[in-house]
Amino acid sequence: MGRWESAVSVHYQGTPGCSGVLVAERLVLTAGHCVSDTLDQVAIGGVDLDDPSGFEWIDVERATLYEDHWNTNDIGVLELAEAAVTAPAPLALGCAEAFVVDGAEASVVGFGNTELDGGGPTTRLHEADLAVVAADCQDASAGCNPGWNDLVAGGDGVDSCVGDSGGPLFVWGEGRPYLAATVSRAALPHDTTCGDGGVYVRVDGVADWITEVTGVDLVEAECDFVNTPPAPQDFSIEARVGETVSAPLHATDPDEGQSLEWTVSDSTLGAVTLGEELVFEARQVGEEVLTLRVTDGFDEASIEVPVFVTAAPDPPVVDAEPRNACSHAPGAGLLAVLYSLIASLRRRSPSSSSMSSM
Repeated sequence: MGRWESAVSVHYQGTPGCSGVLVAERLVLTAGHCVSDTLDQVAIGGVDLDDPSGFEWIDVERATLYEDHWNTNDIGVLELAEAAVTAPAPLALGCAEAFVVDGAEASVVGFGNTELDGGGPTTRLHEADLAVVAADCQDASAGCNPGWNDLVAGGDGVDSCVGDSGGPLFVWGEGRPYLAATVSRAALPHDTTCGDGGVYVRVDGVADWITEVTGVDLVEAECDFVNTPPAPQDFSIEARVGETVSAPLHATDPDEGQSLEWTVSDSTLGAVTLGEELVFEARQVGEEVLTLRVTDGFDEASIEVPVFVTAAPDPPVVDAEPRNACSHAPGAGLLAVLYSLIASLRRRSPSSSSMSSM
């Protein structure tokens, strides 16, 4: 699942169209221009829509648009029919507002397309690392709505794109991502549909409005957060050539609400795949050490996994039964008798000739 579980795919009678972000157990933010009468469901917490089982699918009970959103704040709030199990995004409110500044490191996340011309449809969740260009944009020539809560980020080919509308922009502070804004539109000027930077709506600028229309108080961030890195458990792998073995992946992590993501180095002795466990298919005799890494979204830890591959056992030796073509051929005994009789007749033939000369 990774660190972007709060990312949302917004659906319209079964068809995905926009992105969004979970900000409370029953609230999702999306772009105002994404709200329509056919918007009826959201998918939360997964990474690929081709695997629906990886998501929470929750109906939308009510959608509210910011007034005159095209010219003010391009944002809408979706109230869900039931509470999501997935944890909401940590919000850049209160002390974390200080992280939303020009030049801040940021990550944009969404289910949008990936090509500069707006093409390249995808079912997968993507992320891109970029920088905040203007944390408080009041410049209409840049595509912002003066007097409102726009932010500009990205450019030079790194950008949000079609289908990312409503998706989250996180800024990084103290090694942790905080939801700063949601995707709205392309910034100006732009030569391509995607790639020249985007305009986003700041969450801190609409937080009071969200509480007013939903009755839900958004939770401010805790800026003294200190993350505890995950601690993976050591293990080793032993296998014979042609054998496939598996080992469970274990790591302790006392921080609540974090998901662990595993990666492993390539093997020269076999094939390695990761899921809920590490699976190793031995193909070559030898010894090596794999580097297994685990991250909780903030810190990474690694261990070295010794691998020992031995030769497959030799097949059992079966003694071949000795064979003799004559002794095993059908009727071999009868042929021997016939040969003996013929030889006897030949030896008697001279005596027969002498008798006829009388």
